[in-house]
Amino acid sequence: MEGNKAQTNDTANNTGSVNHYPRDEKVREAVEQLAKAVLESDTYKEFQAVSQHISGYPELKEQVDNYRKDVFMVQTGRMGTVDVLKDLEARSDELHADNLMDDYLNTENAMCKMYQRIVYMLIDKTDFDPGIEI
Repeated sequence: MEGNKAQTNDTANNTGSVNHYPRDEKVREAVEQLAKAVLESDTYKEFQAVSQHISGYPELKEQVDNYRKDVFMVQTGRMGTVDVLKDLEARSDELHADNLMDDYLNTENAMCKMYQRIVYMLIDKTDFDPGIEI
């Protein structure tokens, strides 16, 4: 019976998707403030400017997107032969040789590092021990 279901802290709904927003209102408000700070940061503004510029070059955008996808696949262990790694290194050198691509990849990396630092700070400040080394 639907009315007898126990309430849980599980954020998955009946469609299998996950509600990523915190239930605690104070946490939700803090996340909103953090998002606002990210949007106002120089790092974000630089990334958006370079992203806007590169969108005017669809072939370059496709090239860098394919490279980023392959890097993600290697980082997550979905592919990673020596040949793939050599290919990624060669592609990286080629992309970084172009000033626009270099700017894009560097500003994207700065965004990723900002997000990583935010997560690390949250883990540190909340004394959360996931049981793994980060």
